[in-house]
Amino acid sequence: MHYRSADSERGSALVWALLFVVITSGMIVSHSIFLAAHRKDHSVRYGREALADNFARSGLVEAVSWFRRQDSQPVVNFSPQLDEAADPPLFDTIDQAVGIVREFPIDGNLWGRYEVRHEDVEDVSTQLGMSTAGTVWDVGVRAFVYRRNSDEVPFDHEPNRVMLSTAMSTEMRGVEFSLPAIAALNLPNVSNLDMSDKVVIDGGGLPALASDLTGGLLGIITSTVTGTPAETKIVGFDASPEAIFSMPMSDLIAYSDVVIERRPPGSVLEAQDSIVAFTNDTTDADGMAIDNGLVVVDGDLTLTSTSTTKIRGMLYVNGNLRVEGLFYLYGSLVVNGGAQLVGTTDPIEIHYDPDAYTRLSDLLSRYRLPRAFKPGG
Repeated sequence: MHYRSADSERGSALVWALLFVVITSGMIVSHSIFLAAHRKDHSVRYGREALADNFARSGLVEAVSWFRRQDSQPVVNFSPQLDEAADPPLFDTIDQAVGIVREFPIDGNLWGRYEVRHEDVEDVSTQLGMSTAGTVWDVGVRAFVYRRNSDEVPFDHEPNRVMLSTAMSTEMRGVEFSLPAIAALNLPNVSNLDMSDKVVIDGGGLPALASDLTGGLLGIITSTVTGTPAETKIVGFDASPEAIFSMPMSDLIAYSDVVIERRPPGSVLEAQDSIVAFTNDTTDADGMAIDNGLVVVDGDLTLTSTSTTKIRGMLYVNGNLRVEGLFYLYGSLVVNGGAQLVGTTDPIEIHYDPDAYTRLSDLLSRYRLPRAFKPGG
């Protein structure tokens, strides 16, 4: 009797063990299915969020393109047109009552859409102290990922279904500049200019050198500084970013095409039709080749004896400048500190170039977007 009871107990234990294994296995399988479904849902949602963000960015890019295309600049009225009968036809949008609107198929009946609505576009020039209307615009965009189940109703009406939406906004503006003087070289204090006899500063029919005082050329090889006049005094000389570009340096960097925090050595920096910004003190042993561009340095710039720099446009240094290597600039140089132009073997030449100045003015006056956008409308 005792042994039969033990056998019964062992049998019961085996049943309970099997039951535990079945329940545990079921829980593991169920949890795995749940995790897989969650990962799939998260992946799909993440993909749609990325799509919506990309559509929103595309909307802002198209908005700035529309502003740039207008014949009258700056633009004072946001009015995208849809007119197939015009010559040439106008296809700025698919719904001019809303603003700039575009739609794109994604996969099957999954579609993307962005809207730059009239109510999300505002001229904020006056609010920012600008004297000219249309200089700065605040622009918002709304983007949607939706299921298009019917072409007979709007995208956000049943049986169509919006899966995801997002919004972004930003300011678009041109970068206008106003030099203390139209001259080859502008710097606050001419006594802080140190130059060797290898240096040429040529203003053509305009001043070669502009600063807050005159007479600083005494003791310098003045035959290499030529202009009409060679130097000119500017009362209240101000070479700050705010005075020249009507914005702080941080904003100017935000609107730059190329931003460099630390430049790795090994190659000449090349750029065309661009704003190139250095965010720190910079020592450059290689040099730059810039065609129709603005180079800004938020700090000191040192171009070593091994550098070769050729700039057509403008170089702005918000600190001190030291040039040792070959250096040609056609346009204008502005230094908001001191300048040491000390090349001994290679030439250093700074020529005011009216054509380069005009080309750069045209480039910078066009509307542009900052490098980062704000979430929300």
